[in-house]
Amino acid sequence: MRREIAKELELAIQSLLPLLLKYGEGKIDHQVILLNEIIQIINSDMEENKKDDLIKDMSRSIFPVRGGLTDFYVWDSDESIRIKINQSISDLINKIWDLMR
Repeated sequence: MRREIAKELELAIQSLLPLLLKYGEGKIDHQVILLNEIIQIINSDMEENKKDDLIKDMSRSIFPVRGGLTDFYVWDSDESIRIKINQSISDLINKIWDLMR
């Protein structure tokens, strides 16, 4: 993973984590832990190939076929708030997905 992409991934994760912690209600704690670990991997001094392999492996747990970030959705009775929150989260999740592939 090129350094620019890794930094972009780190920034996207750092933007997403507060939203997941605020709205996740403990339902995606595993993914939150993995995202934090990815930040640590990005900033580690391990070889780039090893970083890439670890991040690719972790992406399978972050984006499983069912559940995880793929199916994360926030409910709010106010439709405009619900749409705004979910659009922000969805945009970040999609960006992270694209960067991790």
